[in-house]
Amino acid sequence: MLSIGVSELIVILVIVALLAVPVLVALIVVLGKRKSHNSNAAANLGQCRACGRPVSPRVQVCPECGTPRF
Repeated sequence: MLSIGVSELIVILVIVALLAVPVLVALIVVLGKRKSHNSNAAANLGQCRACGRPVSPRVQVCPECGTPRF
């Protein structure tokens, strides 16, 4: 039967933690970028004069009601 002592168990836990930390950090970075990208996109939207819907500054007419943007 295999007997694992306390020191071996600590070494195994440290190795698992060292492997898990970079994965968690990468996940946090990716989710953080996605959140900031979405909030920046919403901040750049204007509002249609006629219907009040959010409108991208790149479009010439409102996609909802067809009112010219300018």
